Amino acid sequence: CGLACSFFFKRTQIAKDTKRAVSVFTLFAYGSYLLAEVLDMSGIMSVFFCGIAMAHYNWYNLSASARLVTAQAFQSISYACEMFVFCYMGFSVWTLSFEETLGKGRKANWSLPLIVTAAMTTWVVRGFTSVIFCGIANLFRTKQIPAKEQVVIFFSGTMRGCVAFALALKVDEDGLDKDGNTLESGVFSTTILAISIFTTLAFGGVSA
Repeated sequence: CGLACSFFFKRTQIAKDTKRAVSVFTLFAYGSYLLAEVLDMSGIMSVFFCGIAMAHYNWYNLSASARLVTAQAFQSISYACEMFVFCYMGFSVWTLSFEETLGKGRKANWSLPLIVTAAMTTWVVRGFTSVIFCGIANLFRTKQIPAKEQVVIFFSGTMRGCVAFALALKVDEDGLDKDGNTLESGVFSTTILAISIFTTLAFGGVSA
């Protein structure tokens, strides 16, 4: 959808009309999400890659006024959505612990060993991959990636957030996997929620 949007703007004169340009730009982005959902794929990843394509190819097809309106509008929307999502995650600590949120009178379970194991595994794997891939990249770069930037890359990958929590909720919503096997009630949601809150406060606060 991102490439289709770029081609459409390049071959038409719609960019001259700011209102129509912003509207069509937004509809293409939302259309990528709907298309992914219809195909039973990840709408979040679809919007993510659509945004990358639009920013790289279609941004220069917009007029100056359309660029300004688009940037301000999406920044405002993303800021509002971010506040809502993190508020929702905060309330989920209570609802997953004390409310029957999984249906059929089931409450979510918290597993401290799983939380610690998942968190440590994430950090160790991220550390190894950051060092290895940065080392490989430095072999072919004239400007090396310094150790400080590698630490930043490590920190940015250890922070789990709303996307991981949303995917965990989708897994736990029925208590069954695609093959009909029973899953531990809400354990994925609570584990990801605990890791998300801890890494956001700890690593996000340090790197801010």
